[in-house]
Amino acid sequence: MEINSKQKKIATDGSVTESSSRSAYGTQVDHSQFLNSDGYAQAVDIQASNPQETQVEPVGGQKRMLPEKKRSAKWY
Repeated sequence: MEINSKQKKIATDGSVTESSSRSAYGTQVDHSQFLNSDGYAQAVDIQASNPQETQVEPVGGQKRMLPEKKRSAKWY
């Protein structure tokens, strides 16, 4: 099987191969890397913030506004 020279190479396991795991809908994902031997999703540790604290983030898209008119978003 000859691969079209215009098709990009696909990186797998740290190496680049010319496998054809692409379709008309995009690159196919090998879901087995996210599953354990029983077929369930592997446990992933996440870092969550303190739910009792309010977090303030600056709102984007306010480059030319006066400093006193700039807004911020509060995450509860």
